[in-house]
Amino acid sequence: GILSSLGSACANVETNEYFYPLLYLYRRQVADSGGPGRFRGGVSGSYSFAPYGTPNPLTCALFSHGVEQPPSSGISGGYPGGTAQFALVRESNLWKLFQSGKMPYDLEDLEGTMEIAPPKAVTQIGLNDVFRCVYPGGGGYGDPLDREPELVVVDVQRGLVSEKAARDIYGILVDSGGRLASAATERRRQEIRAERQAHGSRASGTESHQLIGECRPMGEYLELVGRGSQAHVRCRRCGTIIAPGHENYKLHTPVGEYPLNRAGPQVAPNLDDGRFVLREFYCPGCWTLLEVETNLKGEPFIWDVELA
Repeated sequence: GILSSLGSACANVETNEYFYPLLYLYRRQVADSGGPGRFRGGVSGSYSFAPYGTPNPLTCALFSHGVEQPPSSGISGGYPGGTAQFALVRESNLWKLFQSGKMPYDLEDLEGTMEIAPPKAVTQIGLNDVFRCVYPGGGGYGDPLDREPELVVVDVQRGLVSEKAARDIYGILVDSGGRLASAATERRRQEIRAERQAHGSRASGTESHQLIGECRPMGEYLELVGRGSQAHVRCRRCGTIIAPGHENYKLHTPVGEYPLNRAGPQVAPNLDDGRFVLREFYCPGCWTLLEVETNLKGEPFIWDVELA
């Protein structure tokens, strides 16, 4: 998420349990929480605990941002990272599972009533309740279809990216042995580009030719060619002229509008009420993902880059 300090640290789990009446179920990294991109955003973490060694419920003050909308944006076609999440299971069967020698992996493995907590609240955690917190992940950089397939496979093997996200977002398929399925991957990436072309609307800049003049990069995939009234925004990959240099290039690209979870299952999984949307902006020539933004539905496109 957003960095508010140059460095941070979290206490050792056993230290927290020594000072507070808590029993941790786990503290671990979260798959699919790092924003997909040519360079994946850093994954976030999650922890879960229950009251332990106390006769009274715990009072917990919740305070967070980035719950309904990702706080970490992607850059140059990278997707945003996962959102913050608070959840509890009320009157769970945790202690019965422990007595039977079973260890729950997550809240979904527990019986009881699931409760999604808001970003800011004061709540009681009862003696049979279990609490979970997930904090935001980092945004990705560049089109996910440009990520080296082998790097995605390694992420899947390490549990940082799920096989579903690898297939749906990166266009990477693995075989039954967990290895890269090269032919199927190439077909899947072609399918994703075709899906972009089918769902993208309002394409206007489709002419491809050479412009004479100075080229200045505007990001991973865009450049400004020429100066003054003759300047234009051009795709650095295929050479397609996209927009006049003095206008927001997003007004001239094909755009797809989707729910937030288009960026992955860890983006607003519980509190997405449809107020926010995820927008994808494509090059009309090669259908590279130029930029991704999240915004309130109906709001104008963000003007994120301009060169004088």
